Amino acid sequence: MLTLSKPASSIPAVLDLVNLFGSLSGYKINWNESEAMPLNSHTFKLDLSDAPFIWKTNGMKYLGINIISPISKIFSLNGPRILHSIKDDIERWPALPLSLWGRAKILKMNVLPRLCRITASIPLKFPQKWFREIRSLFICFLWGNKNLQSPTKNLLYRNLAGV
Repeated sequence: MLTLSKPASSIPAVLDLVNLFGSLSGYKINWNESEAMPLNSHTFKLDLSDAPFIWKTNGMKYLGINIISPISKIFSLNGPRILHSIKDDIERWPALPLSLWGRAKILKMNVLPRLCRITASIPLKFPQKWFREIRSLFICFLWGNKNLQSPTKNLLYRNLAGV
């Protein structure tokens, strides 16, 4: 996935670079199956006419993430859906007989990669409220929905300090 500015000059440069890489590595890109989408109104049809991509105007899907224009709507389209998916999983897992270590491993191996993928794939700022909800889900899951005897900040500080 690339985000390019000045399509009139950057698209030909990218095509040349990818073709050079292909000639040196032996890999080949099927341009007829490659998709592109203008992210703003400053991209003119003249700039796009020579490019060998399939041009999508209503959005496209990249690694399970819906990309639409304007980019300010990308989070509202994907963020709640991913949070709902994480909530569903976390609500299903307490039935498993897991230790605290096992619960932490589940979050590390299943949930964190999903979060890393979306935060790395979407070129925008995420609302802090979204991360606070995820943090709350993690804490409830880790401690088995029990009340904590010590505030979370103290627990984190003790773990970082090695106490």
